[in-house]
Amino acid sequence: MTQKLEFTEIAVKAMEYVIEQGSVHDVRLMQHLDFSPQSWRVWKPKLIEIFSIQTFSKSDSKTGKIKIEYSKKEKLWRAIDVE
Repeated sequence: MTQKLEFTEIAVKAMEYVIEQGSVHDVRLMQHLDFSPQSWRVWKPKLIEIFSIQTFSKSDSKTGKIKIEYSKKEKLWRAIDVE
């Protein structure tokens, strides 16, 4: 039986992994989230969209924020510090 995936759970898992690694190649994030290439094509644009409009608080700071960015040219996800 297939488990229904919740978008928020996937986004949080992706965010935590990218922040932990600093930068992650697209295929590595796909593998970490247990997606097939077919399902990744559906989920990836939604992750790019949510990460483009949302910042995340740093766990070690009350004022620092992190933004996740995706480089289409490099096929790389990055955690960027923003003030």
